[in-house]
Amino acid sequence: MSRDEMRDLFIKVAQSLESGGSFFLGSRNRLFNAFSQNDFTKKERSVGSLGRLQKESLLFLTSAASDLYVSLLNMEDIARFGEIHPHAKNINVTTGHQYTLAELIKALAEVDLQTKEIHGIHYHPFLGSHNSLALTNMHKFIPNFIFNSERTNTSLVPLSSSFILHVSK
Repeated sequence: MSRDEMRDLFIKVAQSLESGGSFFLGSRNRLFNAFSQNDFTKKERSVGSLGRLQKESLLFLTSAASDLYVSLLNMEDIARFGEIHPHAKNINVTTGHQYTLAELIKALAEVDLQTKEIHGIHYHPFLGSHNSLALTNMHKFIPNFIFNSERTNTSLVPLSSSFILHVSK
């Protein structure tokens, strides 16, 4: 979704939810671009955003759980790398808007929606392609293990390729 489409959605969600109601939002994790060592990393480097991504990622390691959301709300803006998806030929998509957790949390807060929880999804234990069956099997096992055993451990979120935000009014 573009920023305008996202804002329109968040406004509709805020208007639709009763006080205390919940909304769950899933998204690709732009923070992972700093660690993936692929075309996304190259795109981030080309616009000079790797340092900003690392700074936000470090908040997940250094902020106390009670301070994490406030720290994310106070992050500076990040450079955009355009609207063309680096893997467009492989996934039949030509537009791929990506946002960091801080960007989404700020956009949600602007319409009085507060983030309650962040859950990483599909943690990546290995970089690059998986050329062996053993690595492929480990790549399947490890993310599931982490999700099931460390679901509330936000320090691992930057190493997940996507996430879910639990938001409430």
